Amino acid sequence: QKTAYEISLGLVGSEMCIRDSYYKDMETRFTVPEISCGHCKETIESTINSLENVEAVNVDIDQKSVEVKSSSDLDLSLVSNMLDEQGYTVVESS
Repeated sequence: QKTAYEISLGLVGSEMCIRDSYYKDMETRFTVPEISCGHCKETIESTINSLENVEAVNVDIDQKSVEVKSSSDLDLSLVSNMLDEQGYTVVESS
């Protein structure tokens, strides 16, 4: 049985575009009103980075925003609960 990587090597042209769009990282954005300093940023990043499917976390202190790139859908209720335990509130972006 071939791995996904071995299968992708045989793809050409539009097939590669379809594959790339299917495996594209998921991006989730939300705000956290309590973000005010570098400590907040580090706490939020390390908390979210502890999740298995998370690939990158970007916290913008000035905008009080968080962007998470993950390999699959992010369980925002789980993230919200985890950050709530740290004293932060997740406000979903519309």
